[in-house]
Amino acid sequence: MTRDAGDDETPVVAATELEELAEQASNLAQAIDEASARLRAHADDSSKAGWRLDEAVGAARGAARELAAAAGDLSPEPGSSNCGITWGVCPDHGKTLTGTAGRSWCRRPGCGRSWHYDRASLPCTEPIAFEVRTPRGDSTAMCRGHAVAALELQAGITLDPVPPDVDAGPRS
Repeated sequence: MTRDAGDDETPVVAATELEELAEQASNLAQAIDEASARLRAHADDSSKAGWRLDEAVGAARGAARELAAAAGDLSPEPGSSNCGITWGVCPDHGKTLTGTAGRSWCRRPGCGRSWHYDRASLPCTEPIAFEVRTPRGDSTAMCRGHAVAALELQAGITLDPVPPDVDAGPRS
């Protein structure tokens, strides 16, 4: 989608376009997986081609996941709230990001998530998932990744799940 010269309301890329691309990537992953199964039925499991097909399936699934996430970033669900902590985390593993040259990735073995930007230095935009309570009674709404980080960084933290449609924020 393109933007007309005087039209600031039209997005350069619409969420629906990214959702369609995510579906195409998912379909591609499935087709590659099926080709891999046919290859393995007629060839040695340790062939280079089989290994490369496994890698391609993973890459296509990763592309589908990231495209779907990008579509969600462009059109958050009505009533949803974002974490708002001033630094980014891996949405699944917490404070495990590292990076270089403007890219970042999760250090947790097996995660495989990466971003083409310095995620750790930007405010978090993940959806709120937990109300995190300190032993003093303070509470803050956080995404899953920040809640994981809080559990690792401070003893006595408790987590209360927050329904997706609740707008929560920092509290004291």
